[in-house]
Amino acid sequence: MKNPPYGRDFRSHPNGIWITVGKHAWDHAKIIQGVYRDRQPLVMPDAADYRNYHWQVAGEDIVLLLSSEHNPDLIHDFGVHLVKQGAARVVVIGEIGNLPPRLTLFCPAQHNTTTARTH
Repeated sequence: MKNPPYGRDFRSHPNGIWITVGKHAWDHAKIIQGVYRDRQPLVMPDAADYRNYHWQVAGEDIVLLLSSEHNPDLIHDFGVHLVKQGAARVVVIGEIGNLPPRLTLFCPAQHNTTTARTH
């Protein structure tokens, strides 16, 4: 299994890992790199399958930055996948489905399940 884009040069950050997702994920990642020099966001390319990548997220807080509107089921499944890979929690920021921008939090629950809250 391969690393996600920018995964080979990845360095953890005290405020968590940012993953840009969507049609404009590459542009979004480049903007972040230009503005926040100490950040190296990972990229989840549009139309790629998140299960094809090795996400090194164990013990980390994750922020999924959505750069375009997404299918709620896909984002939910990706968030759950990251938690199952060991992420401490996953926060999703951006548009999901036809809903306005919102914040969704995934975090591990007891018995290897995942809970999701929307704010």
